[in-house]
Amino acid sequence: MVEQRPASAEQLCELVREGSDASLRFVGVGTKPLLAPPAGNAVTVVMGTLRGITEYRPSEFTLSALAGTPLTEISDALAENGQFLPFDPPLVRAGATLGGAIASGLAGPGRMHWGGVRDYVLEVRCVDGLGRLVRGGGRVVKNAAGFDLPKLMVGAGGRLGPLVEVTLKIFPRPLARHTVAVDLAGPAPRSALELVGACREDAIACEALEIELLGADRCRGWLRLAGAEHAVAERTRRAVGGLRARYGAAAAEACGEDVEGDGSRGAPWRRLEDWSWVPPGAVAVRAPSSLRATEALVERCWRPGEPGWIGAGGQQLLLALSPQRLSELWSGGDELTARLQPVRGADPWPAGAPRPDGVAPAARAFYEAARSALDPNGRFAR
Repeated sequence: MVEQRPASAEQLCELVREGSDASLRFVGVGTKPLLAPPAGNAVTVVMGTLRGITEYRPSEFTLSALAGTPLTEISDALAENGQFLPFDPPLVRAGATLGGAIASGLAGPGRMHWGGVRDYVLEVRCVDGLGRLVRGGGRVVKNAAGFDLPKLMVGAGGRLGPLVEVTLKIFPRPLARHTVAVDLAGPAPRSALELVGACREDAIACEALEIELLGADRCRGWLRLAGAEHAVAERTRRAVGGLRARYGAAAAEACGEDVEGDGSRGAPWRRLEDWSWVPPGAVAVRAPSSLRATEALVERCWRPGEPGWIGAGGQQLLLALSPQRLSELWSGGDELTARLQPVRGADPWPAGAPRPDGVAPAARAFYEAARSALDPNGRFAR
């Protein structure tokens, strides 16, 4: 596999301008390889050499960095000022880069309260298919100038062009976080979604709500509450009391201050961030959803015994599937299975098989129009 490692934005522009017949595929360090799999004779452009924080204004709550900057470097810089990336990007410890986080559009458990990646991208610099450096957005929070290129690049997987630099809106980190676990009985998707409704009815203000699918009639909800220490302690006490009143005295318990562990009651946030819940040989799959569609999506795509999560308060489904199982689901050709998006793990595509680009049918016309505008010569791999 041919690789290129541009050392500057100028080298990247020159690489795109070259008259090669090969298309270009862009990666950070490969933590989410199935979102941008190799395609035909595509040249892989590794963006990890374009790294470094270019501007950080803690008082303005903005940070700019080159696309290849590791998220660990950004998180460490923000932590020194009590700030953080609210969209909870996954695979930080695995080396994920800023550009990869934006291009994948993947957010973690914090998405429920804080919003997704699109809500935090203020400005991007990227390279179009003619090898020109293009800028969109602005380095201020209140900005409404021009075409909304930054949000268009979120989740595009590099197919609309490589990111060079990104400016983000950032937030103060909560002073305390507590985790509450609640065991649920009954049909897994229905009881899980009933927990989402119960939290709303009881006014349990969760920063995150993830539901672990454990069996046909068993799942476990994980609630993360955040804020000032005294306020979180009181809200945790009320949440445990309310959940025990609903589900039984033994069903809910506080797990302490963001306690991690290998036991059944160890808070899952590390496992979700690292995707370590995915067993070897499986494909880690994400499916965006809605509360209305999640129950049908679980019933169609999940089997008891397979690892799975209803995430972000019911807004997405995470599954670990065998490549054969994923292929079977895709072969159904229905709207639900078309949402399944492989992220990492075993390659689910047979050699030589066409690989979907992950574009929803409803967005196809817009996607093709954007490609025509940003990549008129078809330099970027689909």
